[in-house]
Amino acid sequence: WSSDVCSSDLLDDFESLFAQPLENTIRLDGNPNDWGDGLMEEYLPFGSNGFSDGDFELLLGERSNLLYLHMRVLDDEIVYRDRSLLRLDNSDQVRLDFQKPNGEPGRVALAFEKEGNLTGFEMDEQWQYASTGQAIGEIQGKLITQSGELWLEFRFPLDLLGSRRHFGITYIDVDHPVSRKIEGQTLTVPKPGKQSRSEEHTSELQS
Repeated sequence: WSSDVCSSDLLDDFESLFAQPLENTIRLDGNPNDWGDGLMEEYLPFGSNGFSDGDFELLLGERSNLLYLHMRVLDDEIVYRDRSLLRLDNSDQVRLDFQKPNGEPGRVALAFEKEGNLTGFEMDEQWQYASTGQAIGEIQGKLITQSGELWLEFRFPLDLLGSRRHFGITYIDVDHPVSRKIEGQTLTVPKPGKQSRSEEHTSELQS
């Protein structure tokens, strides 16, 4: 979420995110088949029209004090993290905004590794550098390409959340592997009639 930029009035403009209870053990392999047939109809769409670069669908589940997320992203040019670069805002990634248990803003970027792993880093206020330089071991995930889409599956410990009042997700789209410029951002989650691409966001996580 972005509790540092969102007022109570702005919160009324956005819908809640609902985490479904998961009965099955989830294998983090990028494929949502083990989520259960009933949950496959619960994807929430975000973006401009569902057919544009960076648009995504999101599925959330909860099991054993872990938040599981599966994203189906339209991205025709995947730019992976370059380990030789210290900055992390120069590749495709997922950003999580939330509130820590101590009340401070939490910022985590999930970087895409070429071997298919998602690596979580706590970020500085500008989303440029990892604040500690070390990956967050409790956050694990996988990405695969499937039917022209990028499928991301990862888990996030609920103990890292100070509150479920707001939880924001942003997909960062970088298309050129040389310039590595951010081309777009797709955010959660407006009600129908409002654009979710390149706007501030916040959501409430419920189960």
